[in-house]
Amino acid sequence: MAEQTKSINDYGFLSIFDIEPKAARERVNALFNSSGIVHFQFYDCMERYETPFDFNKKEWKDPLGRQIRRDTLEAYSGGL
Repeated sequence: MAEQTKSINDYGFLSIFDIEPKAARERVNALFNSSGIVHFQFYDCMERYETPFDFNKKEWKDPLGRQIRRDTLEAYSGGL
């Protein structure tokens, strides 16, 4: 049971994708250092649910119209 609880507590979400890359790296580091988050889910960073991701785009909007930046996603993943 302790191992199961530990795995729940070290899980977090990344859901802001229109910030500067430096801020994205700082966010990942802060979540890791202050909360021990080591597993991250990129929540709703796709452009559409029913079509494959276009890796050539630098920016797009999610289905709710929120801005997504590729450089922010890369900064998040580079900090993991």
